[in-house]
Amino acid sequence: MRKTFIALLLVLSTQAVADTTDEKLDLILEKLAELSAKYDKLFEGAEAVQSLISGGLFGLDEDDEANPALDEEIDGLLNGNLGDEKPQTQKVKMDLSGNDFLEVVNWSATDGGKNLAALGTVIKINLTIRNKSNKKIALVDGSYEITDKLGQNIMRLGIDSDLNIGSNETYSQSGAYDAGMQFSGDMKRLLTINPNLIEFNFDLDQILFDDGTKLTFD
Repeated sequence: MRKTFIALLLVLSTQAVADTTDEKLDLILEKLAELSAKYDKLFEGAEAVQSLISGGLFGLDEDDEANPALDEEIDGLLNGNLGDEKPQTQKVKMDLSGNDFLEVVNWSATDGGKNLAALGTVIKINLTIRNKSNKKIALVDGSYEITDKLGQNIMRLGIDSDLNIGSNETYSQSGAYDAGMQFSGDMKRLLTINPNLIEFNFDLDQILFDDGTKLTFD
């Protein structure tokens, strides 16, 4: 490109000589020299930029071979690891939910009558949940969300905090709930609905394992 640029200027200067005096020729040649010097500076700047892009910033020339050990060390620094050191914080899947740790394996609902109710019918509910994880669960903070298969809310009730259940072990929870005190849903449906049409979802805020690991859910 540089040779083409200079050749073009020479052609233009030749045409000018044919039509002008020697003084104009000298002026054109002087301008040509100035333009050539400016082009040299631009060319040197372009080479410097290319050197930075191609690795010159790290002292590598075009003929230098890549250094895998250096690349690995840089990657280690970027990832926060040095040598054989392991990250202090274990990465956890961001899409985990309470259902990944607990499940309802058995449940029943019975009519406790109106005598014990303040405003409506008392529903007695018994639940058996299983620890699906490979760690012992010490504590949980959360609730059961009971819906039908269409997602219609039936009721929400708190999970007993002190589960203390090992991997694949079960825990039983029971309670009596006044249907007349319910603000959302209709727990009385549990008395008549097909049990296969019920879903239990665990809405957990926190879970603490016996080894001290704690997970917090959004």
